[in-house]
Amino acid sequence: MERRSVRPARKTFASDAVASRRLRVFGVYFPYTLTNPAHRPLASRILSLCRPHGTPLWITMQAPGASDENVTALLRELADEAATHGLEVIYYPHDNHHCLDAEHAHRLITAADRPNLFNSLHLHQELRAGHAHRLAEVVARVMPRVRLVSVSGANLPDRINRGSNDWSDVVQPLTGSAFDVAGFYRLLVQSGYTGPVGVQNWKIPGAPREHHAASLRLLRQWRASFSPHP
Repeated sequence: MERRSVRPARKTFASDAVASRRLRVFGVYFPYTLTNPAHRPLASRILSLCRPHGTPLWITMQAPGASDENVTALLRELADEAATHGLEVIYYPHDNHHCLDAEHAHRLITAADRPNLFNSLHLHQELRAGHAHRLAEVVARVMPRVRLVSVSGANLPDRINRGSNDWSDVVQPLTGSAFDVAGFYRLLVQSGYTGPVGVQNWKIPGAPREHHAASLRLLRQWRASFSPHP
């Protein structure tokens, strides 16, 4: 677990781009399993690595058999520890995990009642959770506590494979997406969200540089089109 979780974070923070502040790390992703006793001390080690950079802990939660109360208690504990470092904790709702969608995560974050505990909103996870036709409602409900957002191209709702480990149904290039990703981006702008919007690229075929360049061009077009003009 040291090799998989701590060393990549340490290597990232030591890179020239991050050390020179040319590249900002918006969160250190940590897939936390409640039943793994090694994960709690590991979370503390990651928080220590994040402290000099002010980087949030960005955490998913695999909690087989756990209740909302168990998960809420852990989130509260992690947020309290993060606060001693001046850091935030950001929850990542995830298919096949305890919180499948941002609304469930929002309820736990609200219950935990910590000012440095936040949510993240991911189009591919909301589509997997069956929310394709109610994204406006989801965005309105969770946005006050959202720190990170990600988008990706996706199939139309009737071709989304809920629970599948193959993410190719909802993680596709933005260009040529059957699903209306631009419409989701418009909802973000209309909600007043001004934070980072990332692009999911899990196992997308092709040259990564070309994929990222095309994605950035599209995101910039949407931002110019949907942002209010003076």
